[in-house]
Amino acid sequence: MQRIANFIAKDEAYYRELLIAWEVQQRFENFEPSGTSGFSMHSISTVVESAQEASMLRSDVDLQFLRLHVWNCYRIARHDWVHDRIDLDRFRHQASSGMLYCLLGAAKEEYRERILTAIAKSTRAIDDERTSIFGFDNSPFL
Repeated sequence: MQRIANFIAKDEAYYRELLIAWEVQQRFENFEPSGTSGFSMHSISTVVESAQEASMLRSDVDLQFLRLHVWNCYRIARHDWVHDRIDLDRFRHQASSGMLYCLLGAAKEEYRERILTAIAKSTRAIDDERTSIFGFDNSPFL
């Protein structure tokens, strides 16, 4: 997520417009290997498969289910950023923490503490950068 956020930061306006255009064209619906979602899913599959090969995941975990939910964490954060609901810092943290929570549910017991530590670091970073999602509490609509 850090690498993606750094890439987008080079020209946020351009990438926001590009991703909106791709949404209109429904390019995110295409899970073909060469499609936008297919590329993202391939990257996520690499992470999930690496965790499995390192014996970090429980044996009862459905890897396809895990991949889909990890990808959905990225997809929702990307959508929120594209539609200006969150800034780029919050995008990085929202996607990363969501992915970590998915992995937390799939991880063997001996790896859970490491994942919880990473979640805590992400949460502190959100608070430190004042990009907390709870800023919506000041909305006039609530």
